[in-house]
Amino acid sequence: MGSSFQPHRTTEHPAKPCILLIDAFDSFSNNIAALLEVTLDVQVHVVNKLYRRDDWLNFLDSYEAVVLGPGPGNIDTQKNPQDEIPELWRLPSDHLLPVLGICLGFQQLCWEYGGRIGVLQEPRHGSVCTLFHCNESIFEDVGAVEAVRYNSLHVSLTGQFEDCEIGFEDVLTPWDTYSNCPELKPLAWDVGDEDNGMVLMAVEHVSKPFHGLQYHPESICSSKEGWKVIENWWKMAQEWNEAHRPCFSRQAPKPTLYPASISSPSGAGTDSRASDHPLGKLNGESMHSVLTSVVEVAKDMKAQDLIEVFGLQRLDVIMLESAARPDRVTCRFSIIGFLTENRSVRLDFDVYSETCSEHVYTGQGWKGDPEASAGLSNVSIWDELETRLGPPHKYAGNELIPFWGGYVGYITYEMGLYSLAPEHARLSKEQGLSQHSPDVSFVYIERSIVIDHHEGTAYVQSLHRGDASWIQETTSTLKDFVSRQQTHTSPPTPQSCAGEHESTVSLEHPDDSFNNCCYFEDSFNTAYQTNVELCRDWIRRGESYELCLTTQKVVKVPQQSVGLDSWDLYKTLSATNPAPFCAYLQLGPACIVSASPERFLSWDRRGKCQMRPIKGTVRKEAGMTRAKAEELLLVPKEIAENLMIVDLIRHDLHGVAGSAAVTVKELMKVEEYETVFQLVSVIEAQLQDPRATSTVSAQESSIPFQRPTSPTGAAAAIASSTSPAKDSTHATRPATGVDVLAASLPPGSMTGAPKKRTCEILAQLEEHNARGIYSGVLGYLSVGGGGDFSVVIRSATKCAHECTGLLDRSKLPGRDGNNLHGFGAEERVDIWRIGSGGAVTILSSSESEHAEMQLKAEVTLDALKKAVDHACLEKKRHRLQIV
Repeated sequence: MGSSFQPHRTTEHPAKPCILLIDAFDSFSNNIAALLEVTLDVQVHVVNKLYRRDDWLNFLDSYEAVVLGPGPGNIDTQKNPQDEIPELWRLPSDHLLPVLGICLGFQQLCWEYGGRIGVLQEPRHGSVCTLFHCNESIFEDVGAVEAVRYNSLHVSLTGQFEDCEIGFEDVLTPWDTYSNCPELKPLAWDVGDEDNGMVLMAVEHVSKPFHGLQYHPESICSSKEGWKVIENWWKMAQEWNEAHRPCFSRQAPKPTLYPASISSPSGAGTDSRASDHPLGKLNGESMHSVLTSVVEVAKDMKAQDLIEVFGLQRLDVIMLESAARPDRVTCRFSIIGFLTENRSVRLDFDVYSETCSEHVYTGQGWKGDPEASAGLSNVSIWDELETRLGPPHKYAGNELIPFWGGYVGYITYEMGLYSLAPEHARLSKEQGLSQHSPDVSFVYIERSIVIDHHEGTAYVQSLHRGDASWIQETTSTLKDFVSRQQTHTSPPTPQSCAGEHESTVSLEHPDDSFNNCCYFEDSFNTAYQTNVELCRDWIRRGESYELCLTTQKVVKVPQQSVGLDSWDLYKTLSATNPAPFCAYLQLGPACIVSASPERFLSWDRRGKCQMRPIKGTVRKEAGMTRAKAEELLLVPKEIAENLMIVDLIRHDLHGVAGSAAVTVKELMKVEEYETVFQLVSVIEAQLQDPRATSTVSAQESSIPFQRPTSPTGAAAAIASSTSPAKDSTHATRPATGVDVLAASLPPGSMTGAPKKRTCEILAQLEEHNARGIYSGVLGYLSVGGGGDFSVVIRSATKCAHECTGLLDRSKLPGRDGNNLHGFGAEERVDIWRIGSGGAVTILSSSESEHAEMQLKAEVTLDALKKAVDHACLEKKRHRLQIV
């Protein structure tokens, strides 16, 4: 799990019934906890399957029931299956309690009582079936149930697997017990699976309070009629407890597993702090107003034009640009961050060394601060970022603007992997220490310009109290540029590359082509199709539902003979592939050029979170209409891919926001963009309003949350053999957007599910080659609350640490080692990395996945080729001028 589930707590008496959920490191467990809490009005405590304690029987006695959750693996092939789960099925009679097994838990129940586990001919992941059930026991008075299946394995109660090879019409007694498993009674089947025949979907023990469901009742596409099954199970569980556990008391003290229940202060509902005037004081603390100047601009103004107006294109700078059509919901704001000499501080974290470091911008580069870095030992990078941002009520600004200033930067894929499988993250970093930038890198931005493309307004802002002159000067320059635009006058040529940009897009130069100038490595291209088949093998074995396989293309560009400018590359990419989340970050050693279409996570100042995963893309070509795109995208493979990620994201959000706080706003909607149609879902969660709770002490919070206090804390919690739940001696607080961010990494659309096991498999298949910034996220954390991050795809990245190698020009295609344009046979190179990949499911084919991977890479690679061609032309022109 990315995080342990933090259930809602209540102070009402008697205490709510409490259910223990044992998680098998699945990516849907928090959805199960939410389903139980919302449907049954219970509390759910979650531990992972490795949880152990000496007083195990007494511990179980304090719960009314246990749910054994889903997860990867095959119980039939494990050497000692009971070593991984508590012996729930063999409890002494005086400690027996109701158990519900789901998916893997269902298979464990069946295996314990004589069932055999087999591999389906065609695994089912993210597919929906209609159950044929017995209409009794937990299915009593239940109508038609649409159930989502996530299973590569299935159970046979006969001891053989012929029941998966024949049709239902050949079985006379589907509800009878079998001689091989006399203690298990079938309750439901999937009889409509043409590839696999009858597949057992539910069982019950004939004398013990044990039930099992092969399907996933918690999935967003499982029908609500199936909730009655859960309600019936709970009713039977309570009846069992009343008859067989007379001494059970739900008011008995629970073992220390989570922080003690914390109640809201009396009168909290009438607390007026959330409605205080934005100026003045709050609890005696002075509020700071963001200095702001407003300028009317064209709605289609490009942030990249302002970068050139202010001469920032050759400096360290950050720009988050909505380059797609401005009428879209996701394309409203563009942000430019100005770095300030001797004031802008960059905060980094490295997975391999597990250390934070601090650097100050000098105007020409960055200077490390050893003293400040020494003070960051043994601190959590997330805690440090939030501490430095300050409480949400500290700043007051225009509420329409999502970014007032704060931290802007990126988080690598390995940082997310570090919280799930730290050993794999460190190994990936160890194999390429010279190749990659810090795993977390954020710079504090005091000065910014935010463009509202919907309203045609630009906001010049500063957090620095003494910055009135900068605000005035910047506003004047901006107004002057707007005036020239309105009169169609070109901007100042010394700071502008607009003309160069146009030629970058349009000119072709065969004599100075990309192939003759650069060295292109695609070492994993030939292995990609093989890896796709290996992914499908892992899925067949029940180890994963979906794996997002990736590879990287490496382009070595000579620094002297080509001199590719990263800013020109960005302009080319954003022009040929305009996207809602374009970005240009020159931040210390890292340079990121991105035209991402995908929002990872955003949250506003009131705690409303949103995630927008994309799974399914169709290129807009001649004759491609929305109707045809929907026909191509709304097919079983694309639907299954999207559904799996939606359920995974719900799990991540439930783990922080709680049971009743997550909704799916849009499910698998086809959206049209300039160059593609995409299958998009929108999932939202509501945290407690941070402004209403920011000054409430931990003892007053009604939904406590605790983040690990050290960089290794999250990894240790997940990997240890003890519960990931938090110790009651630690302080707790309301959850924040940063908590959601930390708990949701790496992006589910770049991993697959279950996330932990799938990431481990992907690390092996990709030979522990670090993905780095690609498939990580970039974005901002604003003072006053709020954040917005995109997934780093359709991107090119460069690290200064890696740009020191020599290129042997004799190895270039078509070259014999002679000098090119008068330069030597060897010269230093910039190394650009372009990542691409796709989600592999059991329905994938190696050929189609390889084609999709190449198609995605071509978007950025074509832009790089055009930018190189243009750079070569400019070099040639310059030499001719000298001659």
